[in-house]
Amino acid sequence: MLPFRLSLPEPAPHTAPAPEAGARPGPAPADLDAVLDRIAAGTSTTADADTLRTTLTALQRQSDAARAFADEMAHYCSPHNLAATYAQRLTERLDAAGNLQPAHHA
Repeated sequence: MLPFRLSLPEPAPHTAPAPEAGARPGPAPADLDAVLDRIAAGTSTTADADTLRTTLTALQRQSDAARAFADEMAHYCSPHNLAATYAQRLTERLDAAGNLQPAHHA
């Protein structure tokens, strides 16, 4: 038993509910491939635009949640500043992912 008590603040509540285990936001990747094929062929529909909008919104929310988590984690007290290091690495990876060139759709 430690001669002192360490008290940590409660983490801030997340605005979005946690997804169910294994759940993915938006349509499955195969659906997105079909949407992209229709767009490339010039035969896309309003439903295709809605599918893309829903998927992109979900991905933006995930990215925002990951950045908020990294910002929060950067201020955690941890041995050897490990939490801040992980937070920095997560932010760097998110930044790098945002700068990727779009994949060429075959």
